[in-house]
Amino acid sequence: MTDGTLRSLQGADECELPDDKSLKKWDSPCRFAIFLFVLILCSFPHVISGLHTFAFRDFGLFSYPIASYARESFWKGEIPFWNPLSHCGVPFMAQWSTLFFYPLSVFCAVFPLSWSLGIFCLIHLFAGGLGMYFLARRWVGCGLPAWIAGLGFTFSGMSLSFLMWPHIMVVVAWMPWLVLLCERACIEGGRWICLAAFAGTMQMLGGVPEFILMTWFIIGGVAVMHVIAGVAAGIVLRRMIAIVLFVAGLSAFQLLPFFDLLKYSQRGAGFGDSLWAMPGTGWANLLVPLFNCYRWPSGVFHQYNQWMFSSYYLGIVMLALAVTGLLCVRNCRVRLLGLVAVTGLILAIGEEGYLYPWLQKIMPFFGVMRFPVKFVLLAGFAVPLLAAYGTRDLLNGKQRNSAVMGWVAAIMIVLSVCLIIFAWYFPLPWEQAKDTMQSGLSRVLILAVGAVLLRLLVRFPPGRCSLYFGLGLLLLLWIDIKTHTPDQNPSVPRYVYAPGLTKSDELDPRPRVGVSRLMLSAEAEGKLHTVVFEDPVQTYLSYRLGCFANCNMMDNIPKVDGFFPLYLRNHADFIDHLAAADTNLQSVWVDFMGVCQVTKPGTMYTWKARTNAMPIVYSGQRPEFVSEAEMLTIMLKPGFDPRKTVLLPLQAEASINVTNCPASNITLNNVSKNSWEFKVTAQAPVLVTIAQNHHHNWQARIDGKPVRIWPANYAFQAVEVPAGSHDVRLVYVDKNFIAGVFVSCLTLLAVVVFWIRCKSRVSELKNY
Repeated sequence: MTDGTLRSLQGADECELPDDKSLKKWDSPCRFAIFLFVLILCSFPHVISGLHTFAFRDFGLFSYPIASYARESFWKGEIPFWNPLSHCGVPFMAQWSTLFFYPLSVFCAVFPLSWSLGIFCLIHLFAGGLGMYFLARRWVGCGLPAWIAGLGFTFSGMSLSFLMWPHIMVVVAWMPWLVLLCERACIEGGRWICLAAFAGTMQMLGGVPEFILMTWFIIGGVAVMHVIAGVAAGIVLRRMIAIVLFVAGLSAFQLLPFFDLLKYSQRGAGFGDSLWAMPGTGWANLLVPLFNCYRWPSGVFHQYNQWMFSSYYLGIVMLALAVTGLLCVRNCRVRLLGLVAVTGLILAIGEEGYLYPWLQKIMPFFGVMRFPVKFVLLAGFAVPLLAAYGTRDLLNGKQRNSAVMGWVAAIMIVLSVCLIIFAWYFPLPWEQAKDTMQSGLSRVLILAVGAVLLRLLVRFPPGRCSLYFGLGLLLLLWIDIKTHTPDQNPSVPRYVYAPGLTKSDELDPRPRVGVSRLMLSAEAEGKLHTVVFEDPVQTYLSYRLGCFANCNMMDNIPKVDGFFPLYLRNHADFIDHLAAADTNLQSVWVDFMGVCQVTKPGTMYTWKARTNAMPIVYSGQRPEFVSEAEMLTIMLKPGFDPRKTVLLPLQAEASINVTNCPASNITLNNVSKNSWEFKVTAQAPVLVTIAQNHHHNWQARIDGKPVRIWPANYAFQAVEVPAGSHDVRLVYVDKNFIAGVFVSCLTLLAVVVFWIRCKSRVSELKNY
């Protein structure tokens, strides 16, 4: 490998581009950080000031309630292994998307959550842009190209869509940093391996498997690129293996519980589908953002049958620069980025792109993932870097590149006009052709202005004018994203998250953990799932009052359903089968699950008391032993009464001594996130059923002696208690977490030793 190739691949101060007429002389990381912060402040002034906060879609329905539950656990000094408020109990920490162990989540625990969670997302939006800036400085050079890359990664319809999910923002923010550090580790080794492992661990704790795999797909491509360029394959492989092992070991305390939950969850190899894939015309939205979109009453636009992202528009000037870079720059990195971008856009189409189902066939684990549109992230990562390459070569004054940029802009303008005309004459139902035309024509104007600014940058000599033109181009890129669709992230006053707002204490009886639950009717669930008012405050208050999705968690109200990535398989099967049963049978099992409040018919958030709910901890049933395959069939037969009979697995028959239905008395002493304590008094051995999901991590002790918890009624729990008066305690003990902590501690020790040895080696070299 030549010295020139090595220098290029290492990216050693590529700021020394001789013909760069950009912001090179004015450029510095500090100035870019200030510029980026000002643009984020201008984009979200009410959120940063604390007057408003986010609440749109999953931010208010999923992210905020989970953060609230984690914050409460933090201040109580608890690890929230279990969540008794949703799905009749479900593992919480093992979900991997809760961010409980992500170090920077302390920010949300210390400051008021209604302000800090939105700021947490914006901080990571800023961090992701800064990381992309540093990656572009290494790959492309400093000055305007690096600023464009950092700005493009921060401000796109895709990145702004991620603000709904703090855990996704974490993973995406660490993505460019991890690519940068892994590349340096592959080339230089030493402490860079430790730094890459740190970044990889921080990203891993975010918990979005698809995006983490995409990041490592890019890193793998970069490693292969260096091997092709002449770096010893053995060295690269050893260093990559070291990073992967360090990351896996440091994250073991989170990964092992997750994989255990995944094993018993509803997701299997055949779970994934093309739901919410990018439509076949989806690439057109990269030119005309509102093509084939319709407006919600709230003002936010969405594509038909793709509700994951409200937008994945990357910027029309950014796209034109990226295509120019791809066509003009002969560079292995550019080829890799082009492959990444095109692969992501094809996979995002799902089955219509053919590549997605092919991957599902050859890699069965791929089937646990959902929503192919997520693969747009690959394009969202690659396009800003390609745009940086295109900008650099344009500023170097190459006549051919300026001509290519002109042709690319002209073709994109023609395509945009054709799309506008098509949408005008053939609009989809609910699509307003006027909105599409306004969206397309404004992008055409922005592209034309961007082309003029680039032309002026190329023609004018370095100086104050080129500085102004460069800043003008950057502001144009921001305006493009800011105006490409109406308010993409509507904000609301912070009071919508105020505790007690739903007046749940006025419910009589009030659902309480360990005692009773609340349940939405199918009618109310359907209405709340589709209700959208023009006022986002009214929309979110409807969700809160109706305890929709995870809103119940903010008021500590347990309920039958919830909103999580992973559910326990048996409970999910039970609920699905129960939904198809007749009304009388449904009522029997709703009683068993302790539902004391249900939505009043014809309403969305008015509650009706139920007086026949069973206590969640109940006894006196006669055991019946059947195979697991038969349980659901028997349970859902008309006439089955869970007050009198409990179904247990066949293997329990040899251990259970209960033969009749003896009278007993149960006193519930204490129920917390991870434990139950109650006292049972009976004249003969009795079965105690707990209408909580069965999970192998639950352990039972009677008077301090361990006993087995049996799966009862397919999805729930049962314990046999001897005659007499006994104290029963159920505790959630996650052995995978304990093993993971041990592995993570050993790995941390290994990383520290490695770091110290690298320091010693550097000192020896200096002395030599």
